[in-house]
Amino acid sequence: MGFQDKVAFVWKVADKLRGSFKQHEDGSVMLPLLVLRRMDAVLAPTKPAVVEAATGMSVIGEGQARCQGRCDDCA
Repeated sequence: MGFQDKVAFVWKVADKLRGSFKQHEDGSVMLPLLVLRRMDAVLAPTKPAVVEAATGMSVIGEGQARCQGRCDDCA
């Protein structure tokens, strides 16, 4: 598969993923997805520790108080 074939394949996939978005709206869709993917890659080494810390958090907001040291049982 040559370079042009790969380029054509990428655009073909982009057309399928675009769905109801118009071509000029690609940046509004792709940029946030790229940022999320980059954050996922950068934070991958810390994921196990974060998942472990989150297992005890069942209520939204509980984690914020714990991280900011405002709860009664903070370490």
